[in-house]
Amino acid sequence: MVSHHQDEAIWRALRETRLPAVHVGRPQAGGTGLPYVDMDNEAGGALAAEHLIAGGRRRIGTIAGPQDMAPGADRLSGWRRAMRAAGLADDLVEIADFSAESGGERMRRLLRREKGLDAVFVASDLMAVAAIHEIQAAGLQVPEQIAVVGFDDSQAASLSRPSLTTVRNPVDSLATTAVDMLLRLMQGEEAESVVLDTQLVRRASTDFSVLK
Repeated sequence: MVSHHQDEAIWRALRETRLPAVHVGRPQAGGTGLPYVDMDNEAGGALAAEHLIAGGRRRIGTIAGPQDMAPGADRLSGWRRAMRAAGLADDLVEIADFSAESGGERMRRLLRREKGLDAVFVASDLMAVAAIHEIQAAGLQVPEQIAVVGFDDSQAASLSRPSLTTVRNPVDSLATTAVDMLLRLMQGEEAESVVLDTQLVRRASTDFSVLK
């Protein structure tokens, strides 16, 4: 089961029929009784914010994912935690739906809201690439004026111009772990939930050396 939303209840049918099942991504509903494999999305959001803060950025916004999905909620929570730990305001938040269209539209909102914006953490690479386009369309430079961090380390991140700093989503490891867990369940064994580590991949969209 992937891309689980809070109001989805297919897990109930799976649990009642006793079909072996595994969540890929922590279920936002919680307490489904089914094991899951996830990445540490909250730590990833914090990593993104900490990187921007370490680069000297202070007016940092975020374009978060949908809050009825665990990745969207957890990445926002991690960003807030790092911002508050640094004593910085965490008021520049726009909620999107992980699509490029929503990422571009929310970036335009942030630019209208805050003229002093100097960085943004965007909760998916697809949205982040669209955000970069909007920043550049507004006559601003990335990363000189606004640094950008995405999330996923998808192909879009390396093809973006400038290339996108991002938090790696270990898709291969998630899939492999989920299959291993499912096979154990099919053999009548127990499978404990697993949370994988995150990693920041640095690219040109946060190249702070250009300011030196």
